[in-house]
Amino acid sequence: MPIKITNLASTAAFVPLNSGPTLRLSPGETSEELADVEIKSNSHVEKLQKLHLIAVELLTHQSSSSSPKEAKSKSETSAKEKSTKPKDG
Repeated sequence: MPIKITNLASTAAFVPLNSGPTLRLSPGETSEELADVEIKSNSHVEKLQKLHLIAVELLTHQSSSSSPKEAKSKSETSAKEKSTKPKDG
C-alpha cells in the first residue's frame, strides 16, 4: 500500500528507508508516494513518529478522479442550480 511521509518538525528530517537511501524532508514537506515496505519494522521511522517529528499517511486510491467530498459539493451545486432556475411555462 502506498504511503506519504510529512515532516512535522521545524528542521529538516532525515528518514532512512529500508531499501537503503535516506529521505530528506524540509520542514512541512511531504514525500512523494512510497511503498509501505520502505518503513515496515524500521526503528528509526518508529522513533521519529513517536517523537511527532514525522507523520505517515496511508494512501488509498479511488477509482474515480474526484474525491467523495468534491462529488458531494458538485451534486449540491447542481441541485441548487436546478432549484433556482425559473420554470418555463
